[in-house]
Amino acid sequence: MTMEQKIDKARFTLGQAKFDLTMAKEQIRLNDSQGAPMLAKEGEAKLPGLREIIKQRRAIYDRLLAGEDVPEEELEFKSPREREEEQYSD
Repeated sequence: MTMEQKIDKARFTLGQAKFDLTMAKEQIRLNDSQGAPMLAKEGEAKLPGLREIIKQRRAIYDRLLAGEDVPEEELEFKSPREREEEQYSD
């Protein structure tokens, strides 16, 4: 994979992570407004993890922009559902 392809992939996965956070916040808002406070609290508990993923994705993207090469494994991105399934399958 070329450096340009890695940068594109890093930018894309950073966008995916940001989208996941936005969707989680929207789900919390909906659950809260529809009288499901327990579901809203569960969603809120996931926010720090999603923010951490964004920080990691941004760090990888910044490293690539600075000219540092990163292993392709670091560019892999899993959706929240994939991460959750992997966590419970271990």
